[in-house]
Amino acid sequence: MKAKNYVLTVLMAASLLISGQHLYANGEPPPPPPGHILVVGSDGTAYAASHAAAAQTTATPTTSIVAITSAGDKKSISVAGRVEHLALGLDSSSNAVLAAVAEKRATANKEGDNATTELYLVSLPFSQNATPVSVNLKGINASKPRVVNGNAYIATDIASDNVTRGGVSSYLYVVSLKGAIISQTEY
Repeated sequence: MKAKNYVLTVLMAASLLISGQHLYANGEPPPPPPGHILVVGSDGTAYAASHAAAAQTTATPTTSIVAITSAGDKKSISVAGRVEHLALGLDSSSNAVLAAVAEKRATANKEGDNATTELYLVSLPFSQNATPVSVNLKGINASKPRVVNGNAYIATDIASDNVTRGGVSSYLYVVSLKGAIISQTEY
Protein backbone atom coordinates (compact mmCIF):
# COMPACT_ATOMS: atom_id res chain seq x y z
CA MET A 1 0.00 0.00 0.00
CA LYS A 2 2.79 2.45 0.83
CA ALA A 3 4.58 1.73 -2.46
CA LYS A 4 1.41 2.56 -4.44
CA ASN A 5 1.00 5.88 -2.61
CA TYR A 6 4.66 6.71 -3.25
CA VAL A 7 4.33 5.96 -6.98
CA LEU A 8 1.14 8.03 -7.20
CA THR A 9 2.84 10.95 -5.42
CA VAL A 10 5.85 10.79 -7.73
CA LEU A 11 3.58 10.66 -10.80
CA MET A 12 1.57 13.66 -9.57
CA ALA A 13 4.75 15.65 -8.86
CA ALA A 14 6.16 14.77 -12.30
CA SER A 15 2.87 15.83 -13.92
CA LEU A 16 2.97 19.19 -12.14
CA LEU A 17 6.62 19.70 -13.12
CA ILE A 18 5.92 18.89 -16.77
CA SER A 19 2.89 21.16 -16.90
CA GLY A 20 4.94 23.95 -15.29
CA GLN A 21 7.60 23.54 -17.95
CA HIS A 22 4.94 23.66 -20.64
CA LEU A 23 3.34 26.81 -19.29
CA TYR A 24 6.67 28.63 -19.12
CA ALA A 25 8.40 27.09 -22.15
CA ASN A 26 9.50 30.58 -23.29
CA GLY A 27 12.00 30.65 -20.42
CA GLU A 28 10.06 33.11 -18.29
CA PRO A 29 9.76 32.16 -14.63
CA PRO A 30 6.25 32.36 -13.22
CA PRO A 31 5.48 35.71 -11.59
CA PRO A 32 5.37 35.67 -7.81
CA PRO A 33 1.91 35.56 -6.33
CA PRO A 34 0.46 38.86 -5.18
CA GLY A 35 1.37 39.49 -1.62
CA HIS A 36 3.91 40.94 0.71
CA ILE A 37 7.65 40.85 1.15
CA LEU A 38 8.74 41.64 4.71
CA VAL A 39 11.95 42.45 6.59
CA VAL A 40 12.23 43.68 10.19
CA GLY A 41 14.95 45.97 11.52
CA SER A 42 16.71 45.64 14.86
CA ASP A 43 14.58 48.51 16.23
CA GLY A 44 11.40 46.52 15.50
CA THR A 45 10.35 48.52 12.44
CA ALA A 46 8.83 46.29 9.77
CA TYR A 47 9.31 47.09 6.09
CA ALA A 48 6.76 45.51 3.75
CA ALA A 49 6.51 45.66 -0.02
CA SER A 50 3.16 44.90 -1.57
CA HIS A 51 1.81 44.83 -5.07
CA ALA A 52 -1.70 44.09 -6.24
CA ALA A 53 -2.43 41.24 -8.64
CA ALA A 54 -3.70 43.72 -11.26
CA ALA A 55 -0.49 45.75 -11.06
CA GLN A 56 1.58 42.73 -12.08
CA THR A 57 0.11 42.74 -15.56
CA THR A 58 0.91 46.37 -16.37
CA ALA A 59 4.08 47.32 -18.26
CA THR A 60 5.55 49.15 -15.27
CA PRO A 61 3.73 48.31 -12.03
CA THR A 62 4.29 50.35 -8.90
CA THR A 63 5.16 48.81 -5.56
CA SER A 64 4.42 50.43 -2.23
CA ILE A 65 7.05 50.00 0.50
CA VAL A 66 5.61 50.67 3.95
CA ALA A 67 7.54 51.16 7.19
CA ILE A 68 5.55 50.28 10.31
CA THR A 69 7.07 50.91 13.73
CA SER A 70 6.26 48.70 16.71
CA ALA A 71 4.08 51.60 17.96
CA GLY A 72 2.00 51.39 14.77
CA ASP A 73 3.28 54.54 13.02
CA LYS A 74 3.26 54.14 9.22
CA LYS A 75 5.17 55.81 6.39
CA SER A 76 5.30 54.67 2.79
CA ILE A 77 7.08 55.32 -0.48
CA SER A 78 6.44 54.02 -3.99
CA VAL A 79 8.94 52.60 -6.46
CA ALA A 80 8.55 51.63 -10.12
CA GLY A 81 8.53 47.91 -10.84
CA ARG A 82 7.45 44.76 -9.03
CA VAL A 83 9.62 44.44 -5.92
CA GLU A 84 11.05 40.93 -5.62
CA HIS A 85 13.39 41.35 -2.61
CA LEU A 86 13.96 43.61 0.39
CA ALA A 87 17.12 43.65 2.48
CA LEU A 88 18.42 45.71 5.39
CA GLY A 89 22.04 46.62 5.97
CA LEU A 90 24.38 49.29 7.30
CA ASP A 91 26.37 51.86 5.39
CA SER A 92 29.98 52.67 6.30
CA SER A 93 28.75 55.06 9.05
CA SER A 94 26.49 52.37 10.57
CA ASN A 95 23.34 54.07 9.32
CA ALA A 96 20.57 51.68 8.31
CA VAL A 97 19.79 51.26 4.62
CA LEU A 98 16.92 49.46 2.91
CA ALA A 99 17.64 47.83 -0.46
CA ALA A 100 14.72 46.91 -2.71
CA VAL A 101 14.96 44.97 -5.98
CA ALA A 102 12.37 45.38 -8.74
CA GLU A 103 12.45 43.59 -12.09
CA LYS A 104 11.34 45.34 -15.25
CA ARG A 105 10.51 43.09 -18.17
CA ALA A 106 10.23 45.06 -21.39
CA THR A 107 8.43 42.26 -23.23
CA ALA A 108 6.34 39.39 -21.94
CA ASN A 109 8.14 36.67 -23.90
CA LYS A 110 11.77 37.71 -24.02
CA GLU A 111 14.50 38.40 -21.49
CA GLY A 112 17.16 39.81 -23.81
CA ASP A 113 18.80 43.17 -23.33
CA ASN A 114 15.44 44.82 -22.58
CA ALA A 115 14.94 43.12 -19.22
CA THR A 116 16.48 45.00 -16.32
CA THR A 117 16.62 44.99 -12.57
CA GLU A 118 16.23 48.19 -10.60
CA LEU A 119 18.05 48.40 -7.27
CA TYR A 120 16.57 51.01 -4.93
CA LEU A 121 18.53 52.22 -1.90
CA VAL A 122 16.80 54.18 0.88
CA SER A 123 18.38 55.61 4.03
CA LEU A 124 16.43 54.77 7.16
CA PRO A 125 14.28 55.83 8.79
CA PHE A 126 12.69 57.12 5.61
CA SER A 127 10.21 59.96 5.49
CA GLN A 128 6.98 60.07 3.52
CA ASN A 129 8.64 62.11 0.75
CA ALA A 130 11.91 60.12 0.61
CA THR A 131 13.33 59.56 -2.87
CA PRO A 132 15.18 56.27 -3.21
CA VAL A 133 18.50 56.17 -5.05
CA SER A 134 17.84 54.08 -8.15
CA VAL A 135 20.43 51.96 -9.99
CA ASN A 136 19.56 50.23 -13.28
CA LEU A 137 21.25 46.82 -13.71
CA LYS A 138 21.28 44.53 -16.75
CA GLY A 139 19.36 41.30 -16.40
CA ILE A 140 16.67 39.72 -14.26
CA ASN A 141 16.31 36.84 -11.79
CA ALA A 142 18.14 39.02 -9.28
CA SER A 143 19.48 37.67 -6.03
CA LYS A 144 18.47 39.15 -2.71
CA PRO A 145 20.88 42.07 -2.21
CA ARG A 146 23.43 42.00 0.59
CA VAL A 147 24.61 45.25 2.16
CA VAL A 148 28.15 44.85 3.51
CA ASN A 149 30.89 47.40 4.26
CA GLY A 150 28.89 50.27 2.80
CA ASN A 151 28.17 48.53 -0.52
CA ALA A 152 25.28 46.53 -1.96
CA TYR A 153 26.05 43.21 -3.68
CA ILE A 154 23.56 41.73 -6.15
CA ALA A 155 23.66 39.11 -8.91
CA THR A 156 21.52 39.05 -12.07
CA ASP A 157 21.11 36.88 -15.19
CA ILE A 158 20.71 38.00 -18.77
CA ALA A 159 20.14 36.11 -22.03
CA SER A 160 23.32 36.01 -24.12
CA ASP A 161 24.84 34.47 -27.21
CA ASN A 162 27.13 32.33 -25.04
CA VAL A 163 25.96 28.80 -25.83
CA THR A 164 28.40 27.17 -23.39
CA ARG A 165 26.34 28.49 -20.47
CA GLY A 166 22.96 27.74 -21.99
CA GLY A 167 22.55 31.24 -23.43
CA VAL A 168 22.62 32.95 -20.02
CA SER A 169 25.26 35.26 -18.61
CA SER A 170 25.40 36.02 -14.89
CA TYR A 171 26.70 39.25 -13.39
CA LEU A 172 27.76 40.24 -9.89
CA TYR A 173 27.32 43.93 -9.20
CA VAL A 174 28.91 45.88 -6.37
CA VAL A 175 27.06 49.18 -5.92
CA SER A 176 27.88 52.03 -3.53
CA LEU A 177 24.98 53.13 -1.36
CA LYS A 178 25.07 56.48 -3.20
CA GLY A 179 24.12 54.61 -6.39
CA ALA A 180 27.43 54.30 -8.26
CA ILE A 181 28.27 50.92 -9.81
CA ILE A 182 31.70 50.00 -8.41
CA SER A 183 32.05 46.82 -10.44
CA GLN A 184 30.15 44.54 -12.80
CA THR A 185 31.72 41.08 -13.14
CA GLU A 186 30.47 38.38 -15.47
CA TYR A 187 30.73 34.87 -14.04
